[in-house]
Amino acid sequence: MSIRKRLWNEETGLVSPRDLLLVSLALTAVLVAAVTSFSESGSTGSSNASTQSNGGSKAGSEIGYTGISSANASTAGSGFEDRTDAMGVAVFEPPEPDGDDDDDGGVVGDDDDDDGGSVGDDDDDGGVGDDDDDDATGEDALTQGFWKNHPEDWPVDSLTLGDETYSQQEAIDLLKTSVGSGDASLILAHQLIAAKLNMANGVDGSGIANTVAEADALLSGGGRLPQGVTPGSANPNRQNMIDAGAVLDAFNNSGH
Repeated sequence: MSIRKRLWNEETGLVSPRDLLLVSLALTAVLVAAVTSFSESGSTGSSNASTQSNGGSKAGSEIGYTGISSANASTAGSGFEDRTDAMGVAVFEPPEPDGDDDDDGGVVGDDDDDDGGSVGDDDDDGGVGDDDDDDATGEDALTQGFWKNHPEDWPVDSLTLGDETYSQQEAIDLLKTSVGSGDASLILAHQLIAAKLNMANGVDGSGIANTVAEADALLSGGGRLPQGVTPGSANPNRQNMIDAGAVLDAFNNSGH
């Protein structure tokens, strides 16, 4: 007869110590069996999960890295700037090389604008190195004051002004002669000397070619300079000389 049935039929209604011991042992056996079963089931599940993870590594990688910034992704993305395309999607754009501050395509050391990337060229003259103006020749226009004080830089040894030829020293003497008297021939000669020297030195003078020709015509027939075309002179071309001199002066001071 089972313990439960015997206890049920006990006439006295009392449970003996022996009966309590048997009940305790039975309950303990049940608990042990349940724990063992649960442990074995968990181990099997773990093993299967591990096998599935190893066997399906590709799928696991795709899921596992979602939303995670790995070390490789951080390194690969360093030095890039975010910008937004036409659809509003963030894309990456590499920065300009260090030392490049313009729009010439990323040539290092070129700090100008649109010359195509000649290193050391700071203007827009088409890429002439070490030239800081905006012409295509590599030379800057210089004033009559410069040519007066730097004879060693003259590109020629003589000049023709009007219909007369002057040596370098004679031309320098003319530059050193004051125009305080208002002699228009001297005013024009100073700027004509500088303009012709600038053009002989490589500056583009196509924009003043007509004015140079006019200046030579105005000085022709009047003898050697200075010609004394003062305010009180009868020369009808005095104002024309002054006007032509102003055009040449602007060219000589323009830097190109």
